[in-house]
Amino acid sequence: MSVNHYLSSSVCMQLCHFRNPHPPNAPDNFVDVNGQLDYYFQVGVLFRRLYCFLPLSLRIQFLDSILRAYLCHNGFEPKTALNHKSRQSSRKDHSKELLIKGTCILGRLRCPSTFYFGHFLRSFLSGSSPNECQRVFHSLVHSCYGQNFWLKLTSLLCKKPDECPDEELAVRLFLRRIFLDPVSFPLNLGPAWADLSSTNPVASNSKSSSCVPDATDSLTSSGYVSSASISFRDDSFDPAPFRSHIPESSLITSTPLIKSTSVATRSSSSFATSLSSVWPTAGTLATILHSYPFVHQARLLFILYGPVHKARLMWNIMCENTAADLKQLSACFGELGRVLNSLWLSGHWSASDTIAVLHEITNTPDGWLAENVACLLHSAGPQLASLAVQHKASKGYVTELAVILTSLCLVQVKIKEDLSGLLKLVGDAVQATGSTYREEFLDSLSNAFRGVIVDLYETDELDERLEDFSIILKAQSYFFRALLARVYEE
Repeated sequence: MSVNHYLSSSVCMQLCHFRNPHPPNAPDNFVDVNGQLDYYFQVGVLFRRLYCFLPLSLRIQFLDSILRAYLCHNGFEPKTALNHKSRQSSRKDHSKELLIKGTCILGRLRCPSTFYFGHFLRSFLSGSSPNECQRVFHSLVHSCYGQNFWLKLTSLLCKKPDECPDEELAVRLFLRRIFLDPVSFPLNLGPAWADLSSTNPVASNSKSSSCVPDATDSLTSSGYVSSASISFRDDSFDPAPFRSHIPESSLITSTPLIKSTSVATRSSSSFATSLSSVWPTAGTLATILHSYPFVHQARLLFILYGPVHKARLMWNIMCENTAADLKQLSACFGELGRVLNSLWLSGHWSASDTIAVLHEITNTPDGWLAENVACLLHSAGPQLASLAVQHKASKGYVTELAVILTSLCLVQVKIKEDLSGLLKLVGDAVQATGSTYREEFLDSLSNAFRGVIVDLYETDELDERLEDFSIILKAQSYFFRALLARVYEE
């Protein structure tokens, strides 16, 4: 007990930051936040050794008190938690003496306290059994949201998107910063588009650019991302315009709280190794998702990894506007695409599960613009894109398939990506398409470009969209040039 009193006193300067978790100023840069992670990890090691011989119930009580002090109470903590907190106020807990009382003045988006607690919690639970970790998870969730957290989450998922933006953001920040992101950020699994690039210089006039994001593209749970239709339903299909009439200036770019220091990428040569342990967060996330039907899994994934601006998830932007460049594409679709790909390649989803969730995501709240679906497939990587293409081809949905491929061509030309990977998708589509539909597929492929060009030419705002018109013509030219070059090689 004397050690505990020393740690809770002002004499122990090493725990000064731990006792006062809410900084008065926002971190100047991402290095400042990353620099604190090892400190909280070491603090977790210290308290793990102090509490290792205590019953799990007392360790949970300690973590509960620490977490409630680390939450940003000026809007982050749900109101239902206050009653639970008052019921616990009579408990005698050493952690109340350890922590300095104070409120967060930065707000839940800018304050890194819960992300710090997530790293502390991960270190504190190191070596614990899966059953103990599960008990801690449920106890902490219920202590903050009340005993009906899962019922409340289900109720939120059943509501219309953006009906309760504050609740959506609270769930996102709580689950990601504390339980998901401290384990691992979304990673790229499998080969990237650049790994499929041909060495033939005439395959594309565009400069090769890998879709694998660097550290600047790896977003975290802060919700600071930029804003940015084709449907994956299995019945009728109504191709939407490639571009909306909203000007590019309405697309927003903002800054994440923290970015990962490294992003693991997998080349095709090393892909044969086991994928189940590559993204450690996949297991925890899959456990949560499997409790819900596909439509709710899709909504929860968008709540957790979809783009956010000004504390609101950007549900409707997917049906209204498109990304202007690679930076906006990565910000809007990067994490969501990587998560979909990781859950499939790590074995937590089957191919049919992946297609079902992809269908639900791209139809929430309504059918996405064709180019946005292509952006999501591009961000997910060539393997998931091939899965989607072969699914459409095997079902005989050749019109939808043609729009998917032409949309991907438009996206890859816009971001200056080599078209070799796209040509491989065309080959996969031809092989998966039945002989009855192959001629129709080839006709639809050429008609898809022509339809978009005609629609754009006939618009009343053509003078304001000459750049879009130029990109579409360039995409068509590059695509058929690369296709002819591939045919000539073979």
